[in-house]
Amino acid sequence: MSDFLILDGPRDPSRHPNPIYRGTYRMHPPHFDNLPDEHEANVLFAWFIEEGGELGVVNDKEKAQKLRDLCNVYGAERNYEVVEACEGDQLPSHGGELLGYDLSQGLNNSLLWWGLKAKDTMPSDPVFVLASAVYAHFSQQLNRYGLFSEISAATECRQALIALQALRPNFIEGDDLGKFRATALYRIP
Repeated sequence: MSDFLILDGPRDPSRHPNPIYRGTYRMHPPHFDNLPDEHEANVLFAWFIEEGGELGVVNDKEKAQKLRDLCNVYGAERNYEVVEACEGDQLPSHGGELLGYDLSQGLNNSLLWWGLKAKDTMPSDPVFVLASAVYAHFSQQLNRYGLFSEISAATECRQALIALQALRPNFIEGDDLGKFRATALYRIP
């Protein structure tokens, strides 16, 4: 069974996301408040909520494509796309263009959405010095979609971020970074 995501632009623009990022941590389809509940767009939105739940992972490619198309007609941003998410180096079931490898938790949260930009706080602190070097090294390897083109780079970055988190708990994320996985994303036409 394939995992599909219907995604648009940044989920939280006020947090200064990487503008080119096309990974798992993006906006999901909305309810179309300006349309009646029985309109096809809202019927498919109800399906999306029922099947996708909080994470927004669905398994019906045709319905996902139809909801994407309706979002691009009736939605505010109109940049929705369907991506097939594959763990690790698993190949997609439905082909599509490889956007790259995200470091994703539950096909939702991501360690790459902000582009691995170094923070300017406490520059003399050894952990911040190491983090700046790690971010500089791996941010240069992000492709035109803000993702890694090779699984090896994604895996190495994940290991480096886990090591930073081990030096200072909650440094990057409040959750265990071991839960994040290299996830290939394929754009479905």
